[in-house]
Amino acid sequence: MTAEQYIGDSLERTNVFSLIVNIEDGKEVALDDLFNTDATFAKDLLGSIMKVYEKDEKVQKQIDEKTLVRAIEKQNWNIALKESHIHFYIATEQNDSQPFVELKVSLEQLKQHAKKDLTLTAKNEKSEKSKKAKPKKQQKEKKQPKKDTSKKYVALTFDDGPSPHVTPLILETLQEYDAKATFFMIGSRVEYYPSVAKQVADAGHEIANHSLWHPDLTKLSYKQIEAQFEETSNKLEQATGYKPSLIRPPYGAFDHDVEAFAEKGNYAIVLWTVDSLDWKAPNKQFVYDRVISGVNDGAIILMHDIHQVTADALPEIMETLVKEGYHFVTVSELLEILDEKKPGPIYGKM
Repeated sequence: MTAEQYIGDSLERTNVFSLIVNIEDGKEVALDDLFNTDATFAKDLLGSIMKVYEKDEKVQKQIDEKTLVRAIEKQNWNIALKESHIHFYIATEQNDSQPFVELKVSLEQLKQHAKKDLTLTAKNEKSEKSKKAKPKKQQKEKKQPKKDTSKKYVALTFDDGPSPHVTPLILETLQEYDAKATFFMIGSRVEYYPSVAKQVADAGHEIANHSLWHPDLTKLSYKQIEAQFEETSNKLEQATGYKPSLIRPPYGAFDHDVEAFAEKGNYAIVLWTVDSLDWKAPNKQFVYDRVISGVNDGAIILMHDIHQVTADALPEIMETLVKEGYHFVTVSELLEILDEKKPGPIYGKM
């Protein structure tokens, strides 16, 4: 679980919390429930974590070795079991927007310390990866029928998902209107809900990249920006089979480094022209009024598929847009209609 702290509209800090539960008895599981946490285990664990640390230049820039060792010795961490690895979210002891680093250790390295009642479900990662089909080409490369530029078009976009509760509701409404939209997904959420991300892709919607943790990219280095998007692209490929070609900076905040990354990777930076403000909406009428009052031909509408109020407002929004003669397209399709050039910020037709 991640918790984001906002001051006004700005993200100030992201924290992570983990909870391992035995589904048979509903009780919480701690590290010493899984392993014999004696002195030998502590030594082996420290050695395993440090080997991972020494190979990860990105983490080395986020936390120095002394701070890391001190945090490990104090067990100043959260842990999560994910298939063949145990993930350690270790406090950096710094008051910045990302106060932890993530390091993962293979369960195989610690199996000699496992308690007898612990079944390690480690998978052969090499064989698992070889079974996976190669990722499909970017969705923007699919041949789309020529659009009639005399018609009115809008692109519906949904940020911050996927959500196992709200995203399926939005997909139902889009299907009812035979509409395709663009979903800008958060990499960490894709990791937790890969089946929901795949559901979006299987329904024919455009998959796009909204960073790994939703940080303010203008406060990060080029390397950190690169990691935010590339790690998310990898998770999206694994979950959906598609490599995204569109990125949307969290909060719409970007600078020269973000533009340089987009140009290098041939990504299009996508912003919006209509902000539903659904994240602070008191009710669905508020969202409806914001969208309908701001829409025009060529608009890119910003919504979020993590808020129930968005799912509640969407049917009436779409019904009104249809009555007003609008046709729904993905951002890539709208881009072609507007004859914009990529890479670069896309603001839509003003």
